[in-house]
Amino acid sequence: MGYGLAPILGMTGYGGAIFGAGVGLAAAGLQRGGWSGLGMSTAGGAIVGMQLGGPVGGAIGAGIGFVAGLVRMFIKGAKEKIRDKIAGRLRAGACASLDSSRNFGRRKRLPHLASRSGSFAPCLGLLHTRGG
Repeated sequence: MGYGLAPILGMTGYGGAIFGAGVGLAAAGLQRGGWSGLGMSTAGGAIVGMQLGGPVGGAIGAGIGFVAGLVRMFIKGAKEKIRDKIAGRLRAGACASLDSSRNFGRRKRLPHLASRSGSFAPCLGLLHTRGG
């Protein structure tokens, strides 16, 4: 991408390649999200800005990449939404199965299960409310 844009932007082929790498890094950071994505989008923006406007352009590009990455941190992607729904349903199902009186033995083992897997942690309130 960058190598083909180099003549249009008044750069050498190598400058265009560096520009393309910066665009790719910023795009990958925005796709990834989270703290590592924030760093990637900031660095990619700095590379693009440096190629277009020198040190001042690099600072401006880093700022734009940082803001874009920060906005992305608060927007959940489709994978994250699906992961949260599945985890919520699994936790709700585990808590519901421990709620009946015939599962008293399971409730007694709950601290051991929670320490091994960590997935029953939201259900630990059952131990105190149900007299387990």
